[in-house]
Amino acid sequence: MEERKALRCPLCGAEMTGGDVVCKTGAGPTLYPRVEGESEGKHFRKMFFGSRDAISAPELESGWYCPACDRVLVLWKRREK
Repeated sequence: MEERKALRCPLCGAEMTGGDVVCKTGAGPTLYPRVEGESEGKHFRKMFFGSRDAISAPELESGWYCPACDRVLVLWKRREK
């Protein structure tokens, strides 16, 4: 396992704890970017039916947890088009 440098939380600035992210088969992560002015209903439909602007993550790079603000940050490499 590779050693990770300390990372500061982008929300509160506290030191985060590194870890590994595991996704079960068929439930890989996908980011659906929010578009300014888009309604919640339209955004939900994009998540449910799919969208061309979705970013899937075949390569999860690392995960970080901030104990100060109780948030998880996941880094992944975008699938090449």
